[in-house]
Amino acid sequence: MKTLEFTLHGALRQMLDDSQLPNETIAQKTETSKGSVSNYARGRTVPKWSVVKVWAETCEYDPEDPLLRVLWENAKRTAPKRGGAVKRGGSCAPSDSNREPADCRRRARTGWKYGTYPAAA
Repeated sequence: MKTLEFTLHGALRQMLDDSQLPNETIAQKTETSKGSVSNYARGRTVPKWSVVKVWAETCEYDPEDPLLRVLWENAKRTAPKRGGAVKRGGSCAPSDSNREPADCRRRARTGWKYGTYPAAA
């Protein structure tokens, strides 16, 4: 009997790997995008419970497995709130702080920004 990993994204990835189905098939069955399937399997986002159940069923796992529900509830509880994740190119700085990183300020002062580099010592 197969057992699932102890994180939701680990379990989703395991089901996907074991089934050898492409992301496109999971996306089609769960009515989500291929990007969402990838994000769910990598733990970047947490899917709705209905998506998890269809995912498990599609991969020939028991969608009513109580462990799967516990993994989903734990992931949902610990996930950042909507909009709370830092996006690519985003900043972790508080909104009232200087958004320019220190290395950008240093480059601007030394001329690196404009291609004039300080002489090597």
